[in-house]
This record gives sequence, structure tokens and C-alpha cells, in this order.
Amino acid sequence: MRARAWPTAAAVLALAGCLLAGCSSGQASAPAEGDDGADRSDMPPIHVVQEHWQVLKGQPARESAYRQALASCQAHNPGATVPLPGDIAGKLGHKRVEYWAQGSRQATREENWDWEFDHGRGCRFKPVREAQLALDDGHTLLLIDLDKHTAEREPSEPPAPGAPIDDEAIADAARDGLRYLGKQSAAGQPCRAWEAGPQRPDAGYRTCYWAGGERWGIGGIGVEDDDSSDPFVLWSRPADGRSGWVYQVKSMTVGEPIDQDVFSPPSGIRIADSDPDATSPNG
Repeated sequence: MRARAWPTAAAVLALAGCLLAGCSSGQASAPAEGDDGADRSDMPPIHVVQEHWQVLKGQPARESAYRQALASCQAHNPGATVPLPGDIAGKLGHKRVEYWAQGSRQATREENWDWEFDHGRGCRFKPVREAQLALDDGHTLLLIDLDKHTAEREPSEPPAPGAPIDDEAIADAARDGLRYLGKQSAAGQPCRAWEAGPQRPDAGYRTCYWAGGERWGIGGIGVEDDDSSDPFVLWSRPADGRSGWVYQVKSMTVGEPIDQDVFSPPSGIRIADSDPDATSPNG
């Protein structure tokens, strides 16, 4: 269960099946009828670096699968076994999200590492890296595949006005089996922590959503129990030994200057829309 008011470029990336296969996202609340959305004109610059990865029974899913396959190869076909480079194994299954926002503009870069057998040949392990970029200027969203150097353009979603997280909202969440753990801090930022109760299928899950952006319609009630790529999840994890997704923000700054180049697409990107010469989200 997840309530969020701002449809971030990261969330759009997670929903873009043409760029990210097999991902899902929590639900974002819709704007009220007749409302133009949350006003972000005075929102300070935001920069977030986050990682999240899937765990199965408490263990990193893709790294564990690789190590099991490697052990089998080394036991049965050691002469033909070619492992991954040592610095890659710990990245397997980890999605690194870097997010920038200023006013109505957003940029999200995602990088994901996985593995496969080289050209289908067993025991020759090959790293697989995928990288995507989403640029949103408040009017137009540009979804960029950084590996293929291609992009698709579509209208961006308007921000919805965020409902306050007050006593009534906390009571409603409790009726849905969510326990409010209060305000905490992570990466130097305030966050609101929630826990899924024992009657829920995601029992024991805990999540802390950034609490510093509620005046701009950014906030969360619930737990982040899927691959949503929400940069405002400062941390999230299933109960010990359970399966799910782990989120951890590495760093987050609010109010510090941002290099404006992050809101522009890299050179050489082919944009699939009516304007073949377009080079920015603004067209």
C-alpha cells in the first residue's frame, strides 16, 4: 500500500515497460477535479542517490543466484568456468537511482546490473548493465534508453495536491493495518516511518518516506514493498528473513545548487516523435 502525491520521473521510468521490464510501482494519488496540482514554484533544489534491490528470504536475490550457479560450474566444469569480475558480483540486482529536482523540472538516472551466460555458453558468466534516463520539465517527459541512445517523448503527469498526514490520515492507515512509527531521520533528512501489521500479507515491512516535501505534495503513507523506484523512500525493508525489496538512500541534499545540465538529454540521442531534430524535453 502506498500513497504519493507527486508522480516523479523515477516512478514513470519504473512504469515504462519499453525501458524497464518486469517492474511495478505503488499507486500515486490523482489530482482533485478542477485542481491544477501542487505548486512547486518555490521548491528548493533536491538531489538524491538511492539504491534498492530484491531479497529472497533475506538474501540478495540476483547475487545469490549467481553465486549458486558459479559454485555449480566450479564443481562440475571448472576448466570452462569464467566468473564475473570481482567488482560486479556485489552490484548484481542492485538498481542505483540518482534523482534531481528543481521547481517543475525532474531528472532521474537509473542503472541496473545483472548477469547471463555469454552467448548461451554455460559457465562463461557475462555482466549485463542497463541504464535509463527520464527528463521531465513539467510539460513533457522524455524517456531515454542510454544503452541504445534512443528516446520517446510523451506528456508529463501533473502533480497532485498532497493531502496532509495528520491524525485522521494516521487513523485511516491504522484501519488498513499500518502502524505509524513516528518521525525519524536518514541521510540527514526527516522521514515518516510505517510498519505493516501482522494481518497484512507484507507483515513486518517497514518504510520511511521523506517528510521534508509535504508542502509540495511529496509524502508517503504505507510501505514500499515493490520495485517502484521512488527516490523519496529513504529506507525500506521486509521483516528479517523475509522476501521483498530493500531501499537505502546513500545521500540526499535539499537547497544546494544543481548543475543545470542534468535536465538536458545527452548528445546523440534519437528521439522518436514528430520532431526528429528535438533535443530537449521542451522541444
